[in-house]
Amino acid sequence: SPSAAGRSGVLITRVDFGSSAARAGLRAGDLITAFNSLPVRDPVDLQVKTALLRAGEVVELWVVRQGRAFAVLATLDSAWQGPS
Repeated sequence: SPSAAGRSGVLITRVDFGSSAARAGLRAGDLITAFNSLPVRDPVDLQVKTALLRAGEVVELWVVRQGRAFAVLATLDSAWQGPS
């Protein structure tokens, strides 16, 4: 699993009700550290990784919440723009 060491990634500041992030169980305060097994450095890096994806695709996100790293699967919806 990708390491949470160093804490680089994308901090989720808001999760909209009913969004793909909410359905995946993501919460404000979570830190996305990897996307489909690739490390995520910052919001632009995550946008580049998601740019070619379409609604309905399933992605794996590694997330750190309160010091604990874990993976979640998220199905992208038509409003997918990455975390805000």
